[in-house]
Amino acid sequence: MNHETFCEFSLPCLRRIVTEVKQALRDSAIPTVPMIVFAKGAFYAVDDLASTEYDVIGLDWTIDPAEARRITREKGKALQGNLDPAALYGSVESIEERTAAMVRKFGTVGLIANLGHGMHPDMNPEHLKAFVNAVHKSSEELTRKE
Repeated sequence: MNHETFCEFSLPCLRRIVTEVKQALRDSAIPTVPMIVFAKGAFYAVDDLASTEYDVIGLDWTIDPAEARRITREKGKALQGNLDPAALYGSVESIEERTAAMVRKFGTVGLIANLGHGMHPDMNPEHLKAFVNAVHKSSEELTRKE
């Protein structure tokens, strides 16, 4: 899907969902909860998504984390993502390096570290463990520097 088609068909539906859910919660005196939007492959729409009421924008691996952070910084959005899940086919060392680079690009504020689109059934669970450990280590190192 291209940007024009996304804005015409998907974005209005996404806006309606978040607006109506949050309004229904308010109308029912239920505390609102953070809502996440994930539009896989919509790297071109990060700014559009940041203009919605969603609290978190989920990103796949097709957008540079630093660029997503730049686009969303003024709008106060948290970001979720975005290591390419194929990275888990690599060595533990490669996973650690790629994860550290991802965390550095995102920064530590408002980040939910995640794979860009989940795991495949044939992936080694130990490699997911390496990813999680690398997120913790990289986040701690970055926090100490800030």
